[in-house]
Amino acid sequence: MTSLDRRTLLRAALGASLATSTLGLAGCGGGGSAGAKQNGSLSVLTPVFATAPGKKVLEGRITKAHRAAYPEARLRVDYNTWDVLPEKISTGLAGGTLADVVMVGFGWIPPFAAKNTFTELDSSLTDKAGYLDQVVAPARYLDKPYARPLGLDPNVVAYRKDHFEAAGITAAPRTLDDLRAAAKELARAKKGGGFERAGIDISSVNLRQLWVNALDAAGGRMFDEEGTKVLFDGAQGVRGLAFMAGLVEDGSTSLSFRSTTPLQSLLKGTSSMMATAASAIGQVAVELGAGNADLQNIGYFVLEDTKPSMFVGGTLVAVNKRSRNQEAAVAFVEEVTAKKNSLAVTDPNGYIPPFADVAADKAVRNPAAPLIRDHLKHSVNEGGSPAWMEIRTVVNPAVEGVLTGKSSVDQALDSLRKQAEDAIGRL
Repeated sequence: MTSLDRRTLLRAALGASLATSTLGLAGCGGGGSAGAKQNGSLSVLTPVFATAPGKKVLEGRITKAHRAAYPEARLRVDYNTWDVLPEKISTGLAGGTLADVVMVGFGWIPPFAAKNTFTELDSSLTDKAGYLDQVVAPARYLDKPYARPLGLDPNVVAYRKDHFEAAGITAAPRTLDDLRAAAKELARAKKGGGFERAGIDISSVNLRQLWVNALDAAGGRMFDEEGTKVLFDGAQGVRGLAFMAGLVEDGSTSLSFRSTTPLQSLLKGTSSMMATAASAIGQVAVELGAGNADLQNIGYFVLEDTKPSMFVGGTLVAVNKRSRNQEAAVAFVEEVTAKKNSLAVTDPNGYIPPFADVAADKAVRNPAAPLIRDHLKHSVNEGGSPAWMEIRTVVNPAVEGVLTGKSSVDQALDSLRKQAEDAIGRL
Protein backbone atom coordinates (compact mmCIF):
# COMPACT_ATOMS: atom_id res chain seq x y z
CA MET A 1 0.00 0.00 0.00
CA THR A 2 1.46 3.41 -0.94
CA SER A 3 1.79 6.35 1.46
CA LEU A 4 -0.97 8.15 -0.44
CA ASP A 5 -3.26 5.13 -0.12
CA ARG A 6 -2.56 4.95 3.61
CA ARG A 7 -3.31 8.63 4.07
CA THR A 8 -6.53 8.33 2.09
CA LEU A 9 -7.59 5.31 4.11
CA LEU A 10 -6.74 7.05 7.35
CA ARG A 11 -8.84 10.10 6.49
CA ALA A 12 -11.76 7.90 5.47
CA ALA A 13 -11.46 5.85 8.64
CA LEU A 14 -11.32 8.88 10.88
CA GLY A 15 -14.30 10.34 9.09
CA ALA A 16 -16.20 7.11 9.65
CA SER A 17 -15.46 7.26 13.36
CA LEU A 18 -16.80 10.80 13.50
CA ALA A 19 -20.11 9.63 12.07
CA THR A 20 -20.48 6.92 14.71
CA SER A 21 -22.24 8.01 17.88
CA THR A 22 -21.11 6.41 21.13
CA LEU A 23 -21.41 7.34 24.78
CA GLY A 24 -18.34 9.18 26.12
CA LEU A 25 -17.14 8.89 29.70
CA ALA A 26 -16.39 12.50 30.55
CA GLY A 27 -18.02 13.47 33.80
CA CYS A 28 -18.90 9.90 34.77
CA GLY A 29 -16.80 10.08 37.92
CA GLY A 30 -16.08 6.39 38.31
CA GLY A 31 -14.67 6.04 34.79
CA GLY A 32 -17.48 4.02 33.22
CA SER A 33 -20.59 4.66 31.19
CA ALA A 34 -23.85 3.81 32.89
CA GLY A 35 -25.20 0.44 31.82
CA ALA A 36 -22.06 -0.51 29.84
CA LYS A 37 -21.71 -4.24 29.28
CA GLN A 38 -18.75 -6.54 28.87
CA ASN A 39 -19.27 -8.80 25.85
CA GLY A 40 -16.78 -11.50 26.91
CA SER A 41 -13.52 -10.16 25.47
CA LEU A 42 -11.41 -7.04 25.70
CA SER A 43 -9.02 -6.32 22.84
CA VAL A 44 -5.83 -4.32 23.24
CA LEU A 45 -3.66 -2.94 20.44
CA THR A 46 -0.13 -2.15 21.59
CA PRO A 47 3.31 -1.37 20.13
CA VAL A 48 4.99 -2.20 23.46
CA PHE A 49 5.06 -5.14 25.91
CA ALA A 50 6.13 -7.56 23.15
CA THR A 51 9.17 -8.82 25.09
CA ALA A 52 8.84 -11.83 27.39
CA PRO A 53 9.06 -9.67 30.56
CA GLY A 54 6.55 -7.22 29.06
CA LYS A 55 4.05 -9.93 28.22
CA LYS A 56 4.43 -11.36 31.71
CA VAL A 57 3.40 -8.03 33.22
CA LEU A 58 0.58 -7.22 30.77
CA GLU A 59 -0.93 -10.67 30.45
CA GLY A 60 -0.24 -11.59 34.06
CA ARG A 61 -0.27 -8.89 36.69
CA ILE A 62 -2.44 -6.34 34.85
CA THR A 63 -4.90 -8.86 33.42
CA LYS A 64 -5.32 -10.63 36.75
CA ALA A 65 -6.20 -7.39 38.52
CA HIS A 66 -8.61 -6.35 35.76
CA ARG A 67 -10.39 -9.68 35.70
CA ALA A 68 -11.02 -9.43 39.44
CA ALA A 69 -13.49 -6.67 38.56
CA TYR A 70 -14.49 -8.03 35.14
CA PRO A 71 -14.32 -11.84 35.41
CA GLU A 72 -15.82 -12.37 31.93
CA ALA A 73 -13.22 -10.19 30.23
CA ARG A 74 -10.90 -12.36 28.17
CA LEU A 75 -7.92 -10.26 27.14
CA ARG A 76 -6.88 -10.36 23.48
CA VAL A 77 -3.63 -8.54 22.80
CA ASP A 78 -2.46 -7.53 19.34
CA TYR A 79 1.28 -6.78 19.54
CA ASN A 80 2.55 -4.53 16.76
CA THR A 81 5.49 -2.26 15.99
CA TRP A 82 5.34 1.52 15.93
CA ASP A 83 5.96 1.48 12.17
CA VAL A 84 2.77 -0.43 11.35
CA LEU A 85 0.59 0.92 14.16
CA PRO A 86 -0.91 3.90 12.25
CA GLU A 87 -2.03 1.65 9.39
CA LYS A 88 -3.34 -0.90 11.89
CA ILE A 89 -5.46 1.80 13.51
CA SER A 90 -6.73 3.19 10.22
CA THR A 91 -7.75 -0.20 8.84
CA GLY A 92 -9.36 -1.09 12.16
CA LEU A 93 -11.40 2.09 12.09
CA ALA A 94 -12.44 1.59 8.48
CA GLY A 95 -13.50 -1.99 9.11
CA GLY A 96 -15.02 -1.47 12.53
CA THR A 97 -12.49 -3.84 14.08
CA LEU A 98 -10.31 -1.42 16.05
CA ALA A 99 -9.37 -2.74 19.50
CA ASP A 100 -11.20 -1.56 22.61
CA VAL A 101 -7.97 -0.19 24.10
CA VAL A 102 -5.35 1.45 21.88
CA MET A 103 -1.83 2.46 22.84
CA VAL A 104 -0.51 5.39 20.81
CA GLY A 105 2.43 7.79 20.72
CA PHE A 106 2.89 11.35 21.87
CA GLY A 107 1.52 13.69 19.21
CA TRP A 108 -1.18 11.22 18.13
CA ILE A 109 -4.05 12.32 20.39
CA PRO A 110 -4.99 15.63 18.65
CA PRO A 111 -5.41 14.08 15.17
CA PHE A 112 -7.56 11.22 16.41
CA ALA A 113 -9.46 13.16 19.08
CA ALA A 114 -10.28 15.84 16.51
CA LYS A 115 -12.10 13.14 14.53
CA ASN A 116 -13.90 11.73 17.59
CA THR A 117 -11.94 8.47 17.54
CA PHE A 118 -11.17 8.16 21.24
CA THR A 119 -13.37 8.44 24.32
CA GLU A 120 -12.97 11.61 26.35
CA LEU A 121 -11.91 10.53 29.83
CA ASP A 122 -13.00 12.02 33.10
CA SER A 123 -10.58 14.82 34.02
CA SER A 124 -9.97 13.28 37.43
CA LEU A 125 -8.08 10.46 35.71
CA THR A 126 -5.26 12.84 34.82
CA ASP A 127 -5.65 16.06 36.81
CA LYS A 128 -4.83 14.64 40.25
CA ALA A 129 -2.73 11.63 39.38
CA GLY A 130 0.67 13.09 40.27
CA TYR A 131 2.01 13.01 36.74
CA LEU A 132 5.07 14.84 35.56
CA ASP A 133 3.86 18.03 33.88
CA GLN A 134 5.42 17.05 30.55
CA VAL A 135 3.25 13.95 30.09
CA VAL A 136 -0.16 15.52 30.65
CA ALA A 137 -0.32 17.83 27.62
CA PRO A 138 0.27 15.08 24.99
CA ALA A 139 -2.72 13.18 26.41
CA ARG A 140 -5.08 16.11 25.90
CA TYR A 141 -6.88 17.81 23.01
CA LEU A 142 -8.58 21.19 23.42
CA ASP A 143 -7.68 20.89 27.10
CA LYS A 144 -9.65 17.65 27.50
CA PRO A 145 -8.04 14.29 28.38
CA TYR A 146 -8.34 11.45 25.88
CA ALA A 147 -5.63 9.15 27.21
CA ARG A 148 -3.51 8.24 30.22
CA PRO A 149 0.31 8.19 30.03
CA LEU A 150 1.97 4.79 30.28
CA GLY A 151 5.59 5.88 30.19
CA LEU A 152 8.16 8.28 28.76
CA ASP A 153 10.67 7.37 26.06
CA PRO A 154 12.91 10.40 25.52
CA ASN A 155 15.77 10.52 23.03
CA VAL A 156 19.27 11.31 24.22
CA VAL A 157 22.78 11.09 22.82
CA ALA A 158 24.79 8.26 24.36
CA TYR A 159 28.58 8.30 24.11
CA ARG A 160 31.57 6.18 25.02
CA LYS A 161 33.50 7.79 27.85
CA ASP A 162 36.77 6.14 26.80
CA HIS A 163 36.52 7.53 23.26
CA PHE A 164 35.83 11.03 24.57
CA GLU A 165 38.77 10.80 26.99
CA ALA A 166 41.16 9.58 24.30
CA ALA A 167 40.13 12.46 22.05
CA GLY A 168 40.52 15.00 24.85
CA ILE A 169 36.81 15.88 24.86
CA THR A 170 36.04 16.82 28.45
CA ALA A 171 32.45 18.05 28.21
CA ALA A 172 29.27 17.41 26.24
CA PRO A 173 28.93 19.53 23.08
CA ARG A 174 27.10 22.80 23.77
CA THR A 175 26.00 23.58 20.20
CA LEU A 176 25.05 21.63 17.09
CA ASP A 177 28.29 22.84 15.51
CA ASP A 178 30.30 21.50 18.45
CA LEU A 179 28.53 18.14 18.17
CA ARG A 180 29.25 17.98 14.46
CA ALA A 181 32.93 18.78 15.09
CA ALA A 182 33.19 16.15 17.82
CA ALA A 183 31.63 13.49 15.59
CA LYS A 184 34.09 14.31 12.81
CA GLU A 185 37.05 14.10 15.18
CA LEU A 186 35.93 10.77 16.61
CA ALA A 187 35.13 9.04 13.29
CA ARG A 188 37.57 6.54 11.82
CA ALA A 189 37.15 5.60 8.17
CA LYS A 190 37.89 2.09 6.93
CA LYS A 191 40.04 1.55 3.86
CA GLY A 192 37.81 0.65 0.96
CA GLY A 193 34.79 2.40 2.45
CA GLY A 194 32.65 2.19 5.51
CA PHE A 195 33.65 2.80 9.10
CA GLU A 196 36.15 1.37 11.47
CA ARG A 197 34.30 3.61 13.88
CA ALA A 198 31.48 6.04 13.17
CA GLY A 199 31.62 9.35 14.95
CA ILE A 200 27.91 9.10 15.66
CA ASP A 201 25.15 6.62 14.87
CA ILE A 202 22.01 8.60 13.95
CA SER A 203 20.14 5.84 12.12
CA SER A 204 19.28 3.90 15.26
CA VAL A 205 16.78 6.59 16.20
CA ASN A 206 13.89 7.95 14.14
CA LEU A 207 15.31 10.63 11.83
CA ARG A 208 12.06 12.60 12.01
CA GLN A 209 12.41 12.82 15.77
CA LEU A 210 16.08 13.80 15.55
CA TRP A 211 15.20 16.68 13.22
CA VAL A 212 12.39 17.88 15.52
CA ASN A 213 14.91 17.72 18.37
CA ALA A 214 17.57 19.70 16.48
CA LEU A 215 15.01 22.25 15.28
CA ASP A 216 13.85 22.83 18.86
CA ALA A 217 17.43 23.11 20.15
CA ALA A 218 17.96 25.83 17.54
CA GLY A 219 14.95 27.70 18.95
CA GLY A 220 12.29 26.72 16.41
CA ARG A 221 9.01 24.84 16.46
CA MET A 222 6.98 22.77 14.03
CA PHE A 223 3.66 24.64 14.07
CA ASP A 224 1.92 27.59 15.70
CA GLU A 225 -0.16 27.15 18.86
CA GLU A 226 -3.28 26.14 16.90
CA GLY A 227 -1.37 23.67 14.79
CA THR A 228 -2.64 25.24 11.58
CA LYS A 229 0.40 27.23 10.45
CA VAL A 230 3.70 25.67 9.38
CA LEU A 231 6.79 27.07 11.10
CA PHE A 232 9.33 24.29 10.55
CA ASP A 233 10.63 25.78 7.28
CA GLY A 234 12.16 28.77 9.06
CA ALA A 235 15.83 29.37 9.85
CA GLN A 236 15.77 26.96 12.79
CA GLY A 237 14.35 24.12 10.73
CA VAL A 238 17.02 24.78 8.10
CA ARG A 239 19.74 24.73 10.74
CA GLY A 240 18.51 21.48 12.27
CA LEU A 241 18.36 19.66 8.95
CA ALA A 242 21.67 21.14 7.75
CA PHE A 243 23.29 19.85 10.95
CA MET A 244 22.12 16.30 10.19
CA ALA A 245 23.24 16.57 6.56
CA GLY A 246 26.61 17.87 7.75
CA LEU A 247 27.23 14.74 9.81
CA VAL A 248 26.93 12.68 6.62
CA GLU A 249 28.95 15.14 4.51
CA ASP A 250 31.78 15.08 7.05
CA GLY A 251 32.01 11.28 6.89
CA SER A 252 30.98 10.99 10.54
CA THR A 253 28.04 8.71 9.82
CA SER A 254 25.83 7.31 7.08
CA LEU A 255 22.26 6.15 6.80
CA SER A 256 23.44 2.59 6.26
CA PHE A 257 25.29 2.59 9.58
CA ARG A 258 22.89 1.48 12.28
CA SER A 259 22.59 -0.90 15.19
CA THR A 260 20.32 -3.90 14.88
CA THR A 261 20.08 -4.35 18.65
CA PRO A 262 19.90 -1.67 21.39
CA LEU A 263 23.18 0.23 21.87
CA GLN A 264 24.98 -2.33 19.69
CA SER A 265 27.48 -0.02 18.00
CA LEU A 266 28.38 1.71 21.27
CA LEU A 267 28.85 -1.51 23.20
CA LYS A 268 31.03 -2.92 20.41
CA GLY A 269 32.97 0.32 20.02
CA THR A 270 32.05 0.73 16.35
CA SER A 271 30.59 4.16 17.09
CA SER A 272 31.60 6.83 19.59
CA MET A 273 28.17 8.41 19.94
CA MET A 274 24.62 7.32 19.25
CA ALA A 275 21.30 9.13 19.11
CA THR A 276 19.04 6.68 20.90
CA ALA A 277 15.73 6.24 22.63
CA ALA A 278 15.84 5.84 26.40
CA SER A 279 13.92 2.59 26.06
CA ALA A 280 16.92 1.02 24.30
CA ILE A 281 19.17 2.05 27.19
CA GLY A 282 16.70 0.73 29.75
CA GLN A 283 16.32 -2.61 28.00
CA VAL A 284 20.10 -3.09 27.92
CA ALA A 285 20.32 -2.21 31.61
CA VAL A 286 17.64 -4.79 32.42
CA GLU A 287 19.46 -7.41 30.35
CA LEU A 288 23.06 -6.72 31.43
CA GLY A 289 22.53 -5.15 34.84
CA ALA A 290 23.11 -1.48 35.59
CA GLY A 291 26.53 -2.31 37.05
CA ASN A 292 27.81 -3.88 33.83
CA ALA A 293 31.27 -2.49 32.99
CA ASP A 294 30.43 -1.79 29.34
CA LEU A 295 27.28 0.06 30.34
CA GLN A 296 29.22 2.04 32.97
CA ASN A 297 31.48 3.26 30.16
CA ILE A 298 28.54 4.99 28.47
CA GLY A 299 27.49 8.55 29.31
CA TYR A 300 24.53 10.63 28.14
CA PHE A 301 23.69 14.17 27.10
CA VAL A 302 20.92 16.04 25.30
CA LEU A 303 21.11 18.18 22.19
CA GLU A 304 21.92 21.81 22.74
CA ASP A 305 22.27 24.87 20.53
CA THR A 306 20.56 28.12 21.49
CA LYS A 307 19.05 26.09 24.33
CA PRO A 308 19.05 22.52 25.64
CA SER A 309 16.41 20.28 24.05
CA MET A 310 15.30 16.74 24.78
CA PHE A 311 12.88 15.00 22.45
CA VAL A 312 10.29 13.23 24.58
CA GLY A 313 8.18 10.46 23.14
CA GLY A 314 6.24 7.85 24.99
CA THR A 315 3.11 5.77 25.08
CA LEU A 316 -0.43 6.89 25.84
CA VAL A 317 -3.37 4.57 26.44
CA ALA A 318 -6.78 5.47 25.01
CA VAL A 319 -10.22 3.92 24.59
CA ASN A 320 -11.82 3.40 21.20
CA LYS A 321 -15.02 5.44 21.28
CA ARG A 322 -16.76 2.82 19.16
CA SER A 323 -15.99 0.08 21.66
CA ARG A 324 -19.01 -1.73 23.10
CA ASN A 325 -17.02 -2.31 26.29
CA GLN A 326 -16.52 1.25 27.45
CA GLU A 327 -16.59 0.61 31.18
CA ALA A 328 -14.26 -2.39 31.08
CA ALA A 329 -11.94 -0.63 28.63
CA VAL A 330 -11.57 2.47 30.80
CA ALA A 331 -11.00 0.25 33.83
CA PHE A 332 -8.21 -1.52 31.94
CA VAL A 333 -6.65 1.83 31.04
CA GLU A 334 -6.73 2.84 34.69
CA GLU A 335 -5.14 -0.45 35.76
CA VAL A 336 -2.31 -0.54 33.24
CA THR A 337 -1.42 3.13 33.90
CA ALA A 338 -1.92 3.08 37.69
CA LYS A 339 0.89 4.43 39.83
CA LYS A 340 1.03 1.17 41.81
CA ASN A 341 1.91 -0.65 38.57
CA SER A 342 4.14 2.02 37.07
CA LEU A 343 7.53 0.50 37.84
CA ALA A 344 6.40 -2.98 36.82
CA VAL A 345 4.97 -1.66 33.54
CA THR A 346 7.76 0.72 32.53
CA ASP A 347 10.80 -1.34 33.56
CA PRO A 348 10.58 -4.15 30.96
CA ASN A 349 9.89 -1.56 28.26
CA GLY A 350 12.87 0.56 29.32
CA TYR A 351 10.57 3.53 29.89
CA ILE A 352 10.78 6.30 32.46
CA PRO A 353 7.70 6.27 34.76
CA PRO A 354 5.32 9.21 34.12
CA PHE A 355 4.79 9.91 37.82
CA ALA A 356 7.12 12.46 39.44
CA ASP A 357 7.81 10.46 42.60
CA VAL A 358 8.10 7.08 40.84
CA ALA A 359 10.47 8.49 38.20
CA ALA A 360 12.82 9.51 41.01
CA ASP A 361 12.69 6.05 42.63
CA LYS A 362 16.06 4.33 42.88
CA ALA A 363 14.38 1.18 41.58
CA VAL A 364 14.25 2.73 38.08
CA ARG A 365 17.04 0.80 36.37
CA ASN A 366 17.49 3.03 33.32
CA PRO A 367 20.90 4.68 33.81
CA ALA A 368 19.83 7.70 31.73
CA ALA A 369 16.97 8.43 34.15
CA PRO A 370 18.80 11.12 36.21
CA LEU A 371 19.72 13.08 33.06
CA ILE A 372 16.20 12.72 31.73
CA ARG A 373 14.59 13.96 34.95
CA ASP A 374 16.93 16.97 34.98
CA HIS A 375 16.05 17.92 31.39
CA LEU A 376 12.30 17.34 31.27
CA LYS A 377 11.89 21.11 31.52
CA HIS A 378 13.59 21.25 28.12
CA SER A 379 11.34 18.65 26.51
CA VAL A 380 9.84 18.83 23.03
CA ASN A 381 7.25 16.49 21.50
CA GLU A 382 6.52 15.86 17.86
CA GLY A 383 3.13 16.69 16.42
CA GLY A 384 1.28 19.84 17.38
CA SER A 385 -1.25 19.76 14.54
CA PRO A 386 -4.52 17.86 14.07
CA ALA A 387 -3.10 16.91 10.66
CA TRP A 388 0.01 15.33 12.17
CA MET A 389 -0.82 11.71 11.39
CA GLU A 390 -0.76 12.53 7.70
CA ILE A 391 2.17 14.94 7.86
CA ARG A 392 4.42 12.57 9.82
CA THR A 393 4.38 10.05 6.97
CA VAL A 394 6.18 12.44 4.62
CA VAL A 395 8.77 13.85 7.04
CA ASN A 396 11.16 10.89 7.10
CA PRO A 397 11.36 10.60 3.29
CA ALA A 398 12.11 14.34 3.12
CA VAL A 399 14.88 14.09 5.72
CA GLU A 400 16.35 10.99 4.09
CA GLY A 401 16.30 12.74 0.72
CA VAL A 402 18.58 15.44 2.11
CA LEU A 403 20.92 13.02 3.85
CA THR A 404 21.34 10.96 0.68
CA GLY A 405 21.92 14.02 -1.50
CA LYS A 406 18.74 13.67 -3.53
CA SER A 407 17.53 17.12 -2.52
CA SER A 408 18.87 20.22 -0.84
CA VAL A 409 17.71 21.37 2.59
CA ASP A 410 15.70 24.22 1.06
CA GLN A 411 14.11 21.98 -1.56
CA ALA A 412 13.12 19.39 1.03
CA LEU A 413 11.60 21.92 3.43
CA ASP A 414 9.74 23.73 0.67
CA SER A 415 8.19 20.46 -0.53
CA LEU A 416 7.44 19.38 3.02
CA ARG A 417 5.79 22.72 3.80
CA LYS A 418 3.51 22.41 0.77
CA GLN A 419 2.48 18.87 1.71
CA ALA A 420 1.84 19.92 5.31
CA GLU A 421 -0.27 22.89 4.24
CA ASP A 422 -2.27 20.65 1.94
CA ALA A 423 -2.93 18.25 4.83
CA ILE A 424 -3.92 21.09 7.16
CA GLY A 425 -6.19 22.49 4.44
CA ARG A 426 -8.13 19.23 4.39
CA LEU A 427 -9.00 19.39 8.07
